[in-house]
Amino acid sequence: MLHACGKVMDMRIAVPYNDGQVYDHYGSAEAFKIYDTQDGKIVSGEVVPTAGRGHFYMVQFLINHEVKEVLCQSMGKPAQATLEIAGIGFTTGASGDADAAVEAYLQTQR
Repeated sequence: MLHACGKVMDMRIAVPYNDGQVYDHYGSAEAFKIYDTQDGKIVSGEVVPTAGRGHFYMVQFLINHEVKEVLCQSMGKPAQATLEIAGIGFTTGASGDADAAVEAYLQTQR
């Protein structure tokens, strides 16, 4: 859901995940931590194994989990293109603690 002024309020966000950290390679992540947010705050988070690899597999995985935004460290042009076609947003430059990265992203959206 978008707030009237265009700020993201409620959405499902996914982060490529490994041992509490933002995993540095989106296309080969063995798991994503998927966050539900409401009113610009994390309300839940669940680590979900991907069981696959590659840009097309990952975008289908994200669609199946109703993800609207991906936060990651970096992402190549082919991966960006598949997300854009699927209507999933992405933000690069995330690193370190995954929970903290999502909190920081949400702060920028308020």
